[in-house]
Amino acid sequence: MSTVDSPSQPLGQASQEVDPTFKAARVSMRPIEYVQLVGGGTAKVLGHYRAFGQTAAILAGANAKLGVFRWMDPNSIAVILRLYATISVVTAITAQRTDPVTAAIARAYTVRDLTNATQIVLTGNNNKMRTVGMGSSLLNFTTVNNASGGSFDVANAAAGLTGGTSVLDANPFGAFPLDSLVAIGRAVGGDLYRADTEKGAHPVVLLPNEGFAVSWGATALATGTAIAGIGVDWAEAIVY
Repeated sequence: MSTVDSPSQPLGQASQEVDPTFKAARVSMRPIEYVQLVGGGTAKVLGHYRAFGQTAAILAGANAKLGVFRWMDPNSIAVILRLYATISVVTAITAQRTDPVTAAIARAYTVRDLTNATQIVLTGNNNKMRTVGMGSSLLNFTTVNNASGGSFDVANAAAGLTGGTSVLDANPFGAFPLDSLVAIGRAVGGDLYRADTEKGAHPVVLLPNEGFAVSWGATALATGTAIAGIGVDWAEAIVY
């Protein structure tokens, strides 16, 4: 075992350790850094967060936005680590579902989708991954004129979330297949997207006035109702 600083240093006391055979660096994986010095010896403390919201029981329309995430803070970024969905049947759906639930990046997201919106409240210690040492989430949009922060909303009507100003990418970055949504009590769930940062894959990084929308498929429900659950894991950081 050799070390970058000195071969005589004991294991665990070097800034980096290198295996002798394959010359591979030995490192420990850590969460994304969320504390950043901003000058004058002061630090900006952000954090890691996880939140889950559920729509009302809706007869979902074609391409209805089930959940939206909008980032606004001008001095930091949101790194999306995981996005998942659940669909639960409330009243019997008489036709099989074939098209998937999708997630698409929203760019130029200058106006929030307020119509048919139920906000997921993230003030104080809500949804922090660690109470001590992490700041309250900046995703705490409370007024239309708030110049920073952002919002996470789910739909409370069949038409989905509307009223916002954004440009969705032509193609989704994630999808979740639906099948056999018929019987009352039937539920399915899974990931739309998961960042594989351990293998060098680049996660979704949101800048101010960017976000994403999770949408129902192109075929509206003809009968029955379902509840969609949208879950998000993300980090708030200065750089990535």
